[in-house]
Amino acid sequence: MALDNDLALWLRLSLIPGLGDRSLHRLLLSFGSPQQIFSASRADLAKVVPAETASIIRDGGAGGENLDAAASWLEDPSNHVVTLADAEYPQALLEAPDPPLLI
Repeated sequence: MALDNDLALWLRLSLIPGLGDRSLHRLLLSFGSPQQIFSASRADLAKVVPAETASIIRDGGAGGENLDAAASWLEDPSNHVVTLADAEYPQALLEAPDPPLLI
């Protein structure tokens, strides 16, 4: 199964080693969306996350192997991913101090 480009960006972002929910939230607040995060310069990213993490993001984030595993998992109709940007994201989680990026 081919991943939707938007979902692939969310997954790539969530799979970056050492990048926790708080850093992900700071990136989203600073840049607005995964697409804008991956389009940002290393220098701009390094204002929000460590320089090494900024380099990983600029290099494209998580490897294809991890995305392939996610795509395979999503082939089962009972499996799905909801991102912070999805209308289906539970309101109660959005109101939590540190909501997960993906559920």
